[in-house]
Amino acid sequence: MISEDSIATIGRRAWAAFIDSLVVSAFVFILYYDPLMALANLAAGATTPEGQDTFLRAFQAFQHQTLPYIFTLYVVYHTLLVWQSGMTLGKYLARIRVVRAVDGGSVSFGSALVRGMMRTVGEMFVFYLTFLPAFFTPLRQTLHDRLGGTLVVNVERTA
Repeated sequence: MISEDSIATIGRRAWAAFIDSLVVSAFVFILYYDPLMALANLAAGATTPEGQDTFLRAFQAFQHQTLPYIFTLYVVYHTLLVWQSGMTLGKYLARIRVVRAVDGGSVSFGSALVRGMMRTVGEMFVFYLTFLPAFFTPLRQTLHDRLGGTLVVNVERTA
């Protein structure tokens, strides 16, 4: 049984999420550097209504072309790392780990996938609303934790 004392704080979880967002954003920036720079140039020249319209259409086209790949990148990052070690880079630095809620064991691939997909949906499409339950439950479970059957716990320091 997992004690409430071992549950990761909201602050640690937020710090880990921030780091993970930076990591995945860096990958996105590297992968899409040229199109992003082209958009930046269009934005800089968008001083007229026509220029603004051109930028908006180019930005929408970029979103439609890249969103499935960016979504997949987020899901793969969160799924594989949680499945393999219980930790993303952010969780590692924040000294927290994802475990099975029932017994504190390692997370299965299926649970990690459900958790990763719901986390990404919450992050990208519903303005982090799926994270809100963590503020109101003793075990600080988000919607993606509940659906994945997981908890986020502190990692014990080893001397």
